[in-house]
Amino acid sequence: MTADKSKSLLASLEGRRMFAVNFVVDYVQLQFHPDYVLSALTLPIVGKDGARWSSDQPGYRDALVDQIGKIVTSTSETKEELKVVLDGNVEIVIRLDVKGLPGSERAMLDGGRRPLNVWQSSFA
Repeated sequence: MTADKSKSLLASLEGRRMFAVNFVVDYVQLQFHPDYVLSALTLPIVGKDGARWSSDQPGYRDALVDQIGKIVTSTSETKEELKVVLDGNVEIVIRLDVKGLPGSERAMLDGGRRPLNVWQSSFA
């Protein structure tokens, strides 16, 4: 899939409500209305009001779960990261440039009837 198409699929989250956060062994799934699932195979970073939470910090789980019910206001994508911005200017950032993980996949977006999109690291 070309960069333009993958950006388009990520942008399809804009205006959608995040309705669930699933913690699965070593990754996180963010679910958006009605049937979009963004799987973060590198654990996302949550940012709000200058504070940032990563998976090894107290309050991380709460920072993610507190976003349930919020609407995606914007998205962006670079070679290094995917960013989903929610109501209240909360950022969820998935790093694509993480080294030392098995495989090359770093994030996947299943858009229901739309094709699955996979973002990969160039370091694998």
